[in-house]
Amino acid sequence: MTASDSNWTKAKATDGIREIARSARLTISYKRHAINQMAERDLIISDVLYVLKNGFVHIEPEPSTRSGYNKYGMECTCPNSGSRAVRVIVIPDRKACFLKIITVMWVDEVATRAGNIIGESDEHPSLHRKRPSERLHRRAGLRH
Repeated sequence: MTASDSNWTKAKATDGIREIARSARLTISYKRHAINQMAERDLIISDVLYVLKNGFVHIEPEPSTRSGYNKYGMECTCPNSGSRAVRVIVIPDRKACFLKIITVMWVDEVATRAGNIIGESDEHPSLHRKRPSERLHRRAGLRH
């Protein structure tokens, strides 16, 4: 990621995330929280990919816990969401053609049990241990 990538405007973020999501080189990683949120909302990986390929960034980015990276909220309706808009909080890395999915939510949700969606980290040392679910994710082509 270059310095210019870390300060994308909403329009540049929209174009940059779409470009990464549509690339044949795309590598994508899902935080455990994102996977749980998807399950609670009956959303699937293709819904998230649809939002990333077709959505828009409407909110200002927030700094990530990793220096030089920002979190962006990409949103749109998708075929499996009915008329509700889905927001995907994502950390893009254009150089590596990588997207890290932090969480997935309905745009019209007022609150979340995890706290402030963009402002709090869900990184925890215990999340770095190997778990049986990680074996399933590897088989499905997902990374933690």
